[in-house]
Amino acid sequence: MDYKKILWEKIKLSSKNIESSLHPLERKRTGSYYTPFPLTNLIMKELVCYLLHKNQPIWNYRFLEPCAGTGNFIFSYLHEISKLSLNSEQIQCLLSNIYIAEIYSSARNEYQTLLKEFVKIYWNIELEESYFTKHIKTGLLIDVTKESPSYLKITDVFE
Repeated sequence: MDYKKILWEKIKLSSKNIESSLHPLERKRTGSYYTPFPLTNLIMKELVCYLLHKNQPIWNYRFLEPCAGTGNFIFSYLHEISKLSLNSEQIQCLLSNIYIAEIYSSARNEYQTLLKEFVKIYWNIELEESYFTKHIKTGLLIDVTKESPSYLKITDVFE
């Protein structure tokens, strides 16, 4: 059984389900728009190709997804990275450099669940809860879910 293919289909379906569950007026109010996988896959393929030709190892780059949704860009990035021959230590470093912000708890929770499953199936790595505490946050720069939106410094969100 091809667990990677099954998981990939699960990730795509989950993204679509979360996106369609968000009321259109709420999406408009918060500026929540989901980028489909064909586009995120293309963008991440080009990004990985570009980064591989730079002076720094790809696992040392930081990746911040400020409006992650269920993580389409992150999953497309990791899917592209999975085609490389990186060892466990390099993958651990790469994962430690990925950060996301998402205001919707349902999307954040789904991302967390799917990321755990993804890294387990693709690299046999178990992510601890402390990883998610450090790497997943809610509002970034301006928290529009508050009654009175206020500016948040990035250093107040991520250490």
